[in-house]
Amino acid sequence: MTIEITRNSTSQLTDTRNTIAPRNTGSDTTRSSSSAVRSSPQDVVSITDTAVRLNQIEEQLQTIPIVDNQRVSELRGALNNGNFEINAERVADKIIDFELDT
Repeated sequence: MTIEITRNSTSQLTDTRNTIAPRNTGSDTTRSSSSAVRSSPQDVVSITDTAVRLNQIEEQLQTIPIVDNQRVSELRGALNNGNFEINAERVADKIIDFELDT
């Protein structure tokens, strides 16, 4: 609908307002607002391949036990039987390496 600027009558302005933006009253306002929300673009989240892979690795790590129970059993048995030998040089080297790193 075209409107002539020189002849703005009340009926033309009312018609224009009704076709462009109908007046809302009461509960119509809620309906109008929700339709505006529905027509707006939705947010999009994209996850990179690296993030997906990191998530998979994290899930795999959660399944690995913190303590190697088999190794603990072997060491406990060796200690109980008197078969466990302590290499003092190796222990000293590990202590020195640890202290130098920190």
